[in-house]
Amino acid sequence: PSSDNVAVKGYRVYRDGNKIAEIAPGTSYTDKEVVPTSTHTYSVGAFDASGNESERSDSVQAEIPYVPPAPENLQAGPPLTNQINLKWKASPSDGSVLTYLIYRDSSLIDSVSSTIDYVDQNVAFGKAYNYYVIARDDNGRTSEQSNTLRVHMPNGPPRFASLDVTAPTKPQGLVAIDMTTTEVTLQWDESSDDKGLSGYKVFVGTRNPFSLYQEYTFVISTSIKIPISNPEVTYVFAVVAVDNTENTSPYSNEVTITPDPSEPIDQSEPPAPEPPAPEP
Repeated sequence: PSSDNVAVKGYRVYRDGNKIAEIAPGTSYTDKEVVPTSTHTYSVGAFDASGNESERSDSVQAEIPYVPPAPENLQAGPPLTNQINLKWKASPSDGSVLTYLIYRDSSLIDSVSSTIDYVDQNVAFGKAYNYYVIARDDNGRTSEQSNTLRVHMPNGPPRFASLDVTAPTKPQGLVAIDMTTTEVTLQWDESSDDKGLSGYKVFVGTRNPFSLYQEYTFVISTSIKIPISNPEVTYVFAVVAVDNTENTSPYSNEVTITPDPSEPIDQSEPPAPEPPAPEP
């Protein structure tokens, strides 16, 4: 730390000659506004309560290493047997070989290379598991973790019926019961099926910009928390029910949200079309 005839109030941090922060109190700073593979020069100046600033410290040069971007869009297929099938979007690479580290309930369970999917066979019926994936390059540098995906296993083996062609009933009453700028909680009424219900597929789309529905995950409960990646985008959600032979119901009603909590949530079904007027 520096000294002053009255008192040191704090420190100004400079990157490449430009002030980027004032620290008071403390004698450390983390610069998060840099990009991989860039090089910067840093120095520090102390200032007192009157704003007088000392000579700047000796400069130090820092080279920002390349860090793999986090894998995106981690998803799971319907867990119809005693395994969970995961897949994700590959992380961009600087040319080095990427290995993906698979975590279940915050513990590393395996790693894979040259592929963007994984089958976890060490799971049990009736349990729920949380997964995320981290990319690691051949220099040992690791990315941030992907989105966390919660997967519910069914309560028992699927009861297959060779002649089951009846779809489950449509999920009713899909609503957003809680929403922040970072996540939304969805809830709906339970569907029914004549041979046994397996669970629900949850779909997500956007309105601005427009994107078609993408399957987000499969759950056996009638509620789910979904993280929001961009609070400026309008999101659209829907749910379908799935039975033990993969028959699927029609889509539920849509729920449209904008993560700004001050905006109203559209939870109504589209109005039914008017009947045609009788011919004279």
